Amino acid sequence: MIRRRRQRDLLTDRRVRLRAWRLLRVRLPRLALLAALGPGLISGFADNDAGGITTYSIVGAQFGYDLMWVVLASMIALGITQEMGARLGLATGQGFGGLIRQQYGVKRAVFALGVMLLANLGDTVAEFAGIGAALAIFGVPIAISSALAALLVIFLLSRANFRKIQFVFLAVGVATAFAYAISAFLARPDWGQAAFRTVVPHGTLTAAYLLAVMGTVGTTITPWGQAFIQSYAADKHLGPEDLPMS
Repeated sequence: MIRRRRQRDLLTDRRVRLRAWRLLRVRLPRLALLAALGPGLISGFADNDAGGITTYSIVGAQFGYDLMWVVLASMIALGITQEMGARLGLATGQGFGGLIRQQYGVKRAVFALGVMLLANLGDTVAEFAGIGAALAIFGVPIAISSALAALLVIFLLSRANFRKIQFVFLAVGVATAFAYAISAFLARPDWGQAAFRTVVPHGTLTAAYLLAVMGTVGTTITPWGQAFIQSYAADKHLGPEDLPMS
């Protein structure tokens, strides 16, 4: 009787291990896929910032549907550049600055990071300006709202656990994306004209038109976005074997 019980226990244990192994083999690729998608989702959603919303609103108000093709082209270019950054991070295990330093030396890395720092500074100013403008609608002084936002950012950078707050970033990004979609329907645009202008470029090559094109592309494909996606993909400790999922 004792031997039979032991045999049954061993058989049950083997079955449990086999089921666990099969389940792990199925779920591991999915977990790796989610880990690879996370940086891209956060980086993509983060482009829906104050500067982007302001730029798109001004361009739409001034040129109507004429620059819809630029939005489509920018989205395609953004997907390509983000994929390139993620693949570089996965293949090399290096972030943006580290890879430049490794391949081209310290001076060029410092130059690239310095230029990116200046660009990010302008972007940061635009973010705080957007926060101030948004809360000013509710009567909050810009100085107070900007100061509170700065303190919140400092707290998140110095005290918060990024592994947890990254899900907050994703939630905010998803909410913003839904807000975009709802706003589009509430605006009641001419969908046929919008679709046509999305695939057929239109407009006059004036200085204002070209500046609007530059602004639309610049607010979509950002320097910090490229650095973020590569460094974040490398921080996930994924390797070249995960490249197909990127």
